Amino acid sequence: MPLERRIMAVLGPTNTGKTHYAIERMLGYRTGVIGLPLRLLAREVYDRIVAVRGPSVVALVTGEERIVPPRAQYWVCTVEAMPEGMGTDFLAVDEIQLCGDPERGHVFTDRLLRARGTHETLFLGSDTMRGAIAELVPEAEFMRRERLSTLSYSGSRKISRMQPRSAIVGFSVDNVYAIAELLRRQKGGAAVVMGALSPRTRNAQVELYQNGDVDFLVATDAIGMGLNLDIDHVAFSSTVKFDGRRMRPLAPNELAQIAGRAGRGMSHGTFGVTGEAPPLQPEVADAIMEHRFTPLKKLNWRNARLEFGTVEALLASLDVAPQDERLVKAREADDQMALVTLRQSGEIMARASDGPSVRLLWDVCRVPDFRGISHGEHAALIEGLYGYLHEKGRVPDDWMARQVKRLDRADGDIDTLSKRLAYIRTWTYVAQRKGWVDDENHWRGETRAVEDRLSDALHERLTQRFVDRRTSVLLRRLKQKEALLAEVNDKGEVTVEGEFVGRLEGFRFVADKEASGQEAKTLMQASLQALAPQFHLRADRFYNAPDTEIDFTEQGGLMWGEQAVGRLVPGAEVLKPGIKVFVDDEAGAEVAQKVERRLQHFIDRKIAALFEPLLNLSKDEALTGLARGFAFRLVENLGIIPRGDVANEVKELDQEARGALRKHGVRFGQFTIFMPLLLKPAPTRLRLVLWSLAQGLDEFPEAPPPGLVTVPSGTGVPQGYHSMAGYRAAGERAIRIDMLERLADMLRAEDSRGGFEAKADMLSITGMTLEQFAALMQGLGYKAEKGEREKVKAAVAETPETPEAAETAETSETQADAPAEAAETAETPVEAPTEAAAQADEAAPSEDAVPEAAEGPEMEVFYTFAWGGNRQNNRGPRRDRGAPKGDAPRGKPGGKPKGKGAPRRDQGAKQYQARPPKKEKAIDPDNPFAAALMGLKDKG
Repeated sequence: MPLERRIMAVLGPTNTGKTHYAIERMLGYRTGVIGLPLRLLAREVYDRIVAVRGPSVVALVTGEERIVPPRAQYWVCTVEAMPEGMGTDFLAVDEIQLCGDPERGHVFTDRLLRARGTHETLFLGSDTMRGAIAELVPEAEFMRRERLSTLSYSGSRKISRMQPRSAIVGFSVDNVYAIAELLRRQKGGAAVVMGALSPRTRNAQVELYQNGDVDFLVATDAIGMGLNLDIDHVAFSSTVKFDGRRMRPLAPNELAQIAGRAGRGMSHGTFGVTGEAPPLQPEVADAIMEHRFTPLKKLNWRNARLEFGTVEALLASLDVAPQDERLVKAREADDQMALVTLRQSGEIMARASDGPSVRLLWDVCRVPDFRGISHGEHAALIEGLYGYLHEKGRVPDDWMARQVKRLDRADGDIDTLSKRLAYIRTWTYVAQRKGWVDDENHWRGETRAVEDRLSDALHERLTQRFVDRRTSVLLRRLKQKEALLAEVNDKGEVTVEGEFVGRLEGFRFVADKEASGQEAKTLMQASLQALAPQFHLRADRFYNAPDTEIDFTEQGGLMWGEQAVGRLVPGAEVLKPGIKVFVDDEAGAEVAQKVERRLQHFIDRKIAALFEPLLNLSKDEALTGLARGFAFRLVENLGIIPRGDVANEVKELDQEARGALRKHGVRFGQFTIFMPLLLKPAPTRLRLVLWSLAQGLDEFPEAPPPGLVTVPSGTGVPQGYHSMAGYRAAGERAIRIDMLERLADMLRAEDSRGGFEAKADMLSITGMTLEQFAALMQGLGYKAEKGEREKVKAAVAETPETPEAAETAETSETQADAPAEAAETAETPVEAPTEAAAQADEAAPSEDAVPEAAEGPEMEVFYTFAWGGNRQNNRGPRRDRGAPKGDAPRGKPGGKPKGKGAPRRDQGAKQYQARPPKKEKAIDPDNPFAAALMGLKDKG
């Protein structure tokens, strides 16, 4: 090594490798010291040198941290903490342009003027210092280093459109947090770097960015001081900052210092603005790109030759003005302000009575105001410390322990933890001062441990608030093109790499609804890639699932348990619908085909089971001619056809054709041709779905609740709905078609021309009140005339049962079981009332025997029904040619009803039947219409 004393100023823009050059030069000597502008940067350089030479020869000295091995050769320090008079071979000061900083500039100027290595001294910084160094250090040589990559201005850009690997710079904590929160929502998160962070927290946050967990960094201007990160773009969210006294715009060289963080090494970089920051003036942008800045003309300076005889002498020495025109007296710093405040305390002035006590007072005043609460509170803390140190020579352990213990809590939010970190830095600084505490190693370790715990907690809170860990993990794995591991639990919840990403509904992935923007895209991309094997496993399980696990909905959906896996679509035939599967494209064609085949098997078997009679009818080769054609119509209409729609075809069917169709369960009713087995709830539900598909309906009507005889007709229902549901609309209500045919059987025995009243059985099978029944009959084409009459109260007479009566009842019960179809071919007149019936009539009390109530006779409402002649509506009462005689209602065409309101007990057409009269069915006493039915029965 050369023995001459060499002073070199290595100047140039950012990203020129100046710091790296200084480290290499220092390691070329036996001893050396390097001063750096930030504690964060000092720690970074310390780690780099330790990696090369080992921890036994490298010391780290900052305000809050002191690692000094016994055989230390290389000292890495903050500029303020650089030891004086060590006589190391090498000395370097980084970012020497900070001589112009109003707060700390006097410290850098002092190092420029007085700090030297015995063999080599380097000053690293901006070209703006060339003139000042040349005048103040005439013996200095200059080395110009060019930027390794280009830096270009890209203008203004929204945060939502910010490119990955970008750093967004703010100049207040609130601004940094707001930007980080926005990036979390839109981009998955951001790392946060601020000068106030501890090195441990800062390193953990930087690691999030460097390893790709997040693609964005939000920082204060702390990143402008030598922090080397892989940044492609720097965006300023503001171009003004608070410098401790006022808001001021950043100078071009300050903007360049930060913008220069983009494009490290040989990678080119860009810079611009975002948010509310106005675009940079063209001349400012050009100056940054071309590294042309106004030279620093004045450097901040404070007298380093202090007088410690008295407090007044110390203050006077601090107020000495510089003699060189290049230097300007620095403004009052925090330590000087604290000394001025403490001078007003009589106790302090009494204690600071000699040189050593004044020097101690000055050392205490230099404790940094890490807390930043107020100048008064900081002065009070210093006064307490000085009192202990002056009186006892040490800070008491119990008092120190109380201060540290109060801060050793990892709970709270980001602001709370940040305040605790700032407070513990004060006690860390105290513990680092030689001779201030009894057990220096203990308190250094204790305060460092508390700071580490708080730093870890703060990193965790920052990450929780500003990083979507799920998105960051998936993004990193996608970039690295690693295989992603997906798991699906029994609830369908999907986790990828342990992170919940959404749920698998059948064979479609539904991403977490809380995700939005870029986060949602990342979730979808990662999830579908990871779910590929899960789709195949699930398809195999579905293909082997029993039919009991699969069902269809009334809207044509196909469900596997509670998950939709497809829907029915119209096919070539009404009984052969097609399938549309709900399978993500990413699952692949093989999965989709397997799901489709399984669903087609299911619906084919379901139709075969529920429509077996109809399918048998369609396959019967024995049917020929008109019968085969009619069978085709039935299949086409899913087993139900209103008789009015096929009246002519029914007429053309002979008895043989009808018999062949009846063998398959076809019933030729007065109102409907149908297959009774297909009126059950399950076939009805499927029939409506198939019919809705064939009709091309957007919304399928639902099947009526099972078991109801009548339901509301409803409004706006599609034409043909009631028939497919197994009902016939009649006015405001619709009646089930099989019960309607039973009612029609009863109506055949009535005089539909002359008029008749409703019987108890008619109301019973419909489950209606008399008024509802009247509305139903009108809907069927009958006229209903309403009348009132005096209510007849029948007395109940007990008649002893005779053997003859018992025999008659037994015969009636036996003959009542005869086939219903005998009514269609009955031609024998009904016998006259039996003698027993006549005797019973005679035994019954007459109407005159009923005593009238004192307040007058009780009245009742009754209806007389007669056919209205609306053949086009239902063609009900007309006897069809070729149909059995029982198909048409009976009655004399010329019969006329008696006057309105007259009793009709003894009137009616003579009836004929082939069997003795049936035993009347007893009225259920629990029936809500029991009273009304009993009255009608008495009148009947």
